[in-house]
Amino acid sequence: MGLFSKKKEETLVEKTFKVKGMMCSHCEMTVKTKLMAVPGVKDVSASSVLGKVCVTATPEVTDEAIKDAITATGYTVLA
Repeated sequence: MGLFSKKKEETLVEKTFKVKGMMCSHCEMTVKTKLMAVPGVKDVSASSVLGKVCVTATPEVTDEAIKDAITATGYTVLA
């Protein structure tokens, strides 16, 4: 086996949230940074133009944890 043994495949889910208040690339980076600090979050893309945040994470990451991280940055998650 050694150094090249197979790593266990990780199951990931992608979730998209509508976010109000992001106006620029700095806003996008603020949201990305906060979300990447959430345990289990693997990737984040944010678009101020579309008002969307897409999160790729392990299934254990709840919608509530993602919403809490977004609102902690000062933005509003729309239903």
